[in-house]
Amino acid sequence: MRQQNAGRRSRRQTVPSRPPLELTGKETEEAEAVPDGLDSIEGIHNELEFTQWYNELEDSLLETCLHELQMSKSHLDTLLSDTSSTLDLLSNLSKDFKAVEAQTSNFQNQCEGLLSAQKRDSELATDIQDNLQYYDFLDPASRKLNAPGAGNTVRGQEFSDMLRRLDECLDYMEIHVSALWACNLRTG
Repeated sequence: MRQQNAGRRSRRQTVPSRPPLELTGKETEEAEAVPDGLDSIEGIHNELEFTQWYNELEDSLLETCLHELQMSKSHLDTLLSDTSSTLDLLSNLSKDFKAVEAQTSNFQNQCEGLLSAQKRDSELATDIQDNLQYYDFLDPASRKLNAPGAGNTVRGQEFSDMLRRLDECLDYMEIHVSALWACNLRTG
């Protein structure tokens, strides 16, 4: 009894993708009907009649069982077909997911390369800016010294700050002679 209930429970837990095949009223009556003459054993008077009656009953039960098995097979074939198509869909989804994952990974690598190049360029621009400040100071300083009224500039605090800054620039240029030489080659 428990095995029958366990079998019924597992059937209830599975959800068919299509409604099960239902018997029409005529097929139900045929499956449940006992063939003519088999509904009672009153007309049996000897062992031969009983054997015939029993064989007819057995054949009828086997036909009913065969019909139910064919219906179950049809239902299982449908489930198998649905499962197969679902597996195909899942396989295609998996392939698509892997393609998207590969493209995303490639895009991420490209972005990381661009960020690295941007960082390198930014650091280079900062270094150039830091180095140029020494050269940029020379032009305004020489303009101030060559401007009319430069004698008044020599007496103020601004002039001593400019000389201190000019000394820093000259020290930097002495340390970095190759950069100055390269600059002279380009302008000369």
